[in-house]
Amino acid sequence: MKLSGVQAAYLREQPLGTAANKVGLALGLVQRTQAELAAAAGVTASDLSDIRNGKYRRLALTTAQRISAVFGVCTDDIFPRLTTTRGARRSASKHVSKSKRSPKAEAA
Repeated sequence: MKLSGVQAAYLREQPLGTAANKVGLALGLVQRTQAELAAAAGVTASDLSDIRNGKYRRLALTTAQRISAVFGVCTDDIFPRLTTTRGARRSASKHVSKSKRSPKAEAA
């Protein structure tokens, strides 16, 4: 379910907007279901739905890392607003890409 290099670059350059994270965008890029991601990341489908929709009070860093690992990207790429348990915002990595078109299912 890993994102290709082009897909990962596309994910990084997309603005977060009002979304809590980029889980939905990443799922769309790899054309997989929420249930498939939940199973691969070791979380329940219900918990993943809450995570995807930003309905969690505190997200464990290990859970965010497992979800990001399934896509093969850094935690900051999927969860740019993630706050660690100490309250310090994790810094977002800066990435540069030449392509702005959607690379859906490129790796399929």
